[in-house]
Amino acid sequence: MNYNEIINTHYTILESLPEEEIYNVVTTLIEHYREYGFPYFEIDKNKIKKEYKSLSKSDSSKIELPNNELQQGMLGLATCNMFHPEMYSTHCKSAKSPMDVFLDDKLFRVALIKRIKYNDRNINPSCVRRTLTAFGAQAVSNFRPSIAKWVYQKYCLSGGKVLDPCMGYGGRLMGAFCSHVSSYTGVDPNQDAFNGNKNLYQSLVDSAENNVYPKMNFYNLPFEDFEEVEKYNLVFTSPPYFNIEKYSNEETQSYLRYPLYSKWRDKFLKILISKSFEYLENGGYLVLNVGKPVDEDTKEIGSSIFGRHPEVYHMRLSKLLGQGNKSDVSHKTEPIFVWQKLT
Repeated sequence: MNYNEIINTHYTILESLPEEEIYNVVTTLIEHYREYGFPYFEIDKNKIKKEYKSLSKSDSSKIELPNNELQQGMLGLATCNMFHPEMYSTHCKSAKSPMDVFLDDKLFRVALIKRIKYNDRNINPSCVRRTLTAFGAQAVSNFRPSIAKWVYQKYCLSGGKVLDPCMGYGGRLMGAFCSHVSSYTGVDPNQDAFNGNKNLYQSLVDSAENNVYPKMNFYNLPFEDFEEVEKYNLVFTSPPYFNIEKYSNEETQSYLRYPLYSKWRDKFLKILISKSFEYLENGGYLVLNVGKPVDEDTKEIGSSIFGRHPEVYHMRLSKLLGQGNKSDVSHKTEPIFVWQKLT
């Protein structure tokens, strides 16, 4: 089979092929991707417009679950990921990135063979992207725009102003664009993320109806170096978890600026929380999504600065490959801490 035949062949047929034919199918796939490169998302203006409309009209309250859990949703995620191809080269801990697996013929072959054997969809470019993040690599994730919109709707006044100290890959930006906020100010030292978010914003402006959308300001620098005189109704972000994810090798990255955890905690995490408190209007909220190993220090520092314990939500993470929609499989979660400034 040639490449076009392979991507249009139903997955049940591919997985039933003899081992030798599966090997040949995988060889054809590898040869195709060696010629055309990594299967990044393509910029699709129609999909962007469709996702923008759907997220704007969505009912954010539906993601709330019992016991303060929040349901993950995919709406808007593809649009954000279109503008951040650097995600696939980012390293988590000591694991290989999806790009590492892609560039290694042996690892790429093993991943594709596993995908064919355990597949539940045709092996098109979208499936190959998922393959590279599931077999042999650990991929970074993007903050879900649907949860971001829920945060804005719940903790920011209509027409309020938002500050995001660590923009990342645009999930909170898109959630803001599709909510009732009047402005979103994003800060990030990563040049690729900064450029991608500017392009994401422009694509959303092009999709907006009646030219009604939030004003957005972007700053390409570490939040420790950011100086602001304006006050905000909401500060909302998901900061780095120290050196768990290495977003780039730029010297402005916090894990390179402060390579010892104790120094990182005091010079980055504590500064982020204290400056957030300073920039908030009285009555405003700080909302932080964090994970291990920084969750306990985040909670302790935030509670000390705000003078009270946070409200805590538990954001569900994606299930492991192969679990499908089984209702009896418990989700791993990450906390979202919420503090209100009351002085």
